[in-house]
Amino acid sequence: MISISRSFPEEERNRANSYFTSTMMAMQIAMSLVGGLALRYMGFRALILCTTPVVLILLLLALWERANLRFNPEAMSTDASSAQHRLTSLASAGRPAP
Repeated sequence: MISISRSFPEEERNRANSYFTSTMMAMQIAMSLVGGLALRYMGFRALILCTTPVVLILLLLALWERANLRFNPEAMSTDASSAQHRLTSLASAGRPAP
């Protein structure tokens, strides 16, 4: 929720929060049904064997992204002064600002 508040302008923030909340609620319902059916027909051990590689891959991707942000601190900053600094540095380099 905090990243949504920082990522969207104030006019669009309510809509973004609504989309996020409704998506999360729908996923809770869907995953409960899918998980229950998978457990019933595949068994507990097969379900664990199927989900473990997915969780490990997602963990590695999260750690990789965290390492990239640590070495590029400008990518993490969202305040207006750093955004203005990036725009002026782009303009001074002769490239058009986004």
